[in-house]
Amino acid sequence: MRKFGVSFLVLGLAASFLLTGCGKTDNTDEEVVLLDRTEEDTTTKMTVVTKRDVVSSMSVRCAYTAVNVSDVSFDQEGQIISKVYVQEGDTVVKGQLLASLTTEGIDDQIKELDYQIGRTQIRLDQILADKQAAIERAELDYSYTNQWEKDQIEHKERLEAIDKEYQYSIEDCEDDLEMKQLQRSQLKKKLTSGNLYADLSGTVTYVKLRLEGASCVKGERIITITDSTECIFTADRAEWREYFDNDAVYTMTVTTGSGAGDYDVMVYKPEETDGALRFYLTESNGSDVSIEVGTRGNILLVLDKRENVLAVTKSGVHSVDGKYYVYVLDEDGKRQTVFVEVGLYGNDYVEILSGLKEGDRVITE
Repeated sequence: MRKFGVSFLVLGLAASFLLTGCGKTDNTDEEVVLLDRTEEDTTTKMTVVTKRDVVSSMSVRCAYTAVNVSDVSFDQEGQIISKVYVQEGDTVVKGQLLASLTTEGIDDQIKELDYQIGRTQIRLDQILADKQAAIERAELDYSYTNQWEKDQIEHKERLEAIDKEYQYSIEDCEDDLEMKQLQRSQLKKKLTSGNLYADLSGTVTYVKLRLEGASCVKGERIITITDSTECIFTADRAEWREYFDNDAVYTMTVTTGSGAGDYDVMVYKPEETDGALRFYLTESNGSDVSIEVGTRGNILLVLDKRENVLAVTKSGVHSVDGKYYVYVLDEDGKRQTVFVEVGLYGNDYVEILSGLKEGDRVITE
């Protein structure tokens, strides 16, 4: 290999004879960079411009996840967790008891409220009975009058006085009853919500450590149940969604685990607008698929492809100010910069539309 040091002088040239050594066709508007050189201990690596397929693709990584997953938590804050009835790996059914909070003292509070509610209700019933008796006496007394206008006015005033006499006592009892019944309802809810039940059938895939005897935190996940009967592949990056056709079949490759192999998949529920990108296994895979939850897979998605085109490796193509160029060696072995027009920028190669010809040697390093 020749060894060079490089200094650059960019000139705009119009004569095609300057391009001949670089394998360029006539182009009066082509820009060329001329290079002055000095000897230096640098190795020049070359690649040959050839015709090949140029492919632009991306690998979409996915994880095999369950469709139905339930994270279980308490609605209470600060109460002691008395018992956890499941552990990781257990199979549970919907409605099964998972964990309980201590109920010490709650039952006693409910019993005390029941007693107070009963006493208040008796008191209210007695007040209402006394009021009714006073009204009946007033009606009886009124029946013995001539019921003239004066008697009517006096009777009306007496009834209003009776109503006013008992009004506050009745309201106090009713308010007391309402408050105690609300307290009882809250305690009942607290007692009921102190038990956690499975809201779906599946496998316990997570249980927080050292739960029993700890204080619960409202809304904190303590148990996870996973229903593995229906699973999908979920992509790591949802922004790839735009590259997939809802009606197309893609190949999902799994390289590890008992389910290693290739599978046909399609976009799962494309009408959903939650931003996720998911894929389901088509029926063409058969019914004996045994992929473990959490297994990783890949879809190789071809974005664009050019077949049998002039191309050069990506490491040989550079760009500046939106223009692309390569380094070549002229007839004297000196490095020269040639601007090129590129087509598809692939994974490994770049399509060359003009500026080079097949067999030209391009510097890559």
